[in-house]
Amino acid sequence: MFSKFLKNSLLWVLVLIIAPAEIVHTNDSDKNLSETYSPDLLDTILKIEKLLDKNLNNKVIEILNPLFTKKSLNDFEKSSVYFLFGTAHYNLKNFSNANTSFLSILAYNDIPIPLYLESLRKLSVKFLDTKQKEFVLERIKIINNKEKNIDMQLSLAEFLYHSSDFIRTIETLDLVVQKEEKLTATQLEKLNELLFFAHVGNSELPDALKIIETTVGVNPTKTNLRRLAYIYALMNKTENHLNIWETINDNFLLDRYETKYFYELLLKREFHSKAERIFNYGLENGFFEPSEKLHNDSLKTWLQSTPSS
Repeated sequence: MFSKFLKNSLLWVLVLIIAPAEIVHTNDSDKNLSETYSPDLLDTILKIEKLLDKNLNNKVIEILNPLFTKKSLNDFEKSSVYFLFGTAHYNLKNFSNANTSFLSILAYNDIPIPLYLESLRKLSVKFLDTKQKEFVLERIKIINNKEKNIDMQLSLAEFLYHSSDFIRTIETLDLVVQKEEKLTATQLEKLNELLFFAHVGNSELPDALKIIETTVGVNPTKTNLRRLAYIYALMNKTENHLNIWETINDNFLLDRYETKYFYELLLKREFHSKAERIFNYGLENGFFEPSEKLHNDSLKTWLQSTPSS
């Protein structure tokens, strides 16, 4: 949502408003920065934020509509209005209208990079036609060539991935790696995540496995372990798959889906005693109904085959 973007950037925006014009510049040293909020528009934006928080999206659209005809707005203000307008349509699931607004933002030059990035993230790729996708790719290229911004490169890769262009996703990310620029922890996490999914999408499972094994070694979160288990399943490495789920169960609390999946996995492998414990855990946490018990017969068979003491 724009609310998160605005709240994170509000101090920056206020600095632009109060800073002397002669010390606020764009990358072009010959031009003063025109991308500032007027006090009136800032008041409107803050009002819109409250309406968005209350999910009053139609009211937001009603308020913003007249602003598009105002000739006094600079490009930064127009792009901000478009973002709010697009966000309201997005919340209403009017994805084509939302995309139109976010695409309009990409058409502007010399607006802050965060506005480009947020617009790219809000695009609903499956509702874009071929011409619109080509426009996005061209604009990202132009913006990135001017700004040389790693986040823009990662956004390009993410857009390509969501467009199911896995080969170009990998190529784009490889270029980021080859530049040998220092990445933040967040950027590195995003890069590895996109590389992982792109290799999976391109059926390059050994490459995906290498990435996720390295990632788990550095950051063994539940999400990363689940991705590792997923790859093992795709590669028919059944023992590894089960072992990772054992690790997840030993180190994290399982949610409803995970509990049911692990329970059924244990039954499939005929680990009846462990399945019983997982089922009881699911009962205690409201993940199962007693009628969902699947291991009655198999447990009975297991007990009968176990020597009595």
